[in-house]
Amino acid sequence: MLSIVVGVIRMVLDFTFLAPACGSDEVDTRPEIISKVDFLHFATILALFATIAMVVISLFTQQRPESKVVIFIELIPMTVPIPIPMTNQ
Repeated sequence: MLSIVVGVIRMVLDFTFLAPACGSDEVDTRPEIISKVDFLHFATILALFATIAMVVISLFTQQRPESKVVIFIELIPMTVPIPIPMTNQ
């Protein structure tokens, strides 16, 4: 959720502050996060921010009790039988 908010803020700033025309003598008045940071670098920064936020939030929350933990393999119905190798005795 935090990454979505930061990404939307960046998008709104990018659409609000337009870049000067290429080759013109206009001064670039955009914020530095828009004018100096490329979108791919911003995506990397945002991924790091999301990872750090996920770790920090998980460290500050309580652990779930064992009775609430679900192992997903138990939820998948077995539709294909697993072949059992036969040995000659």
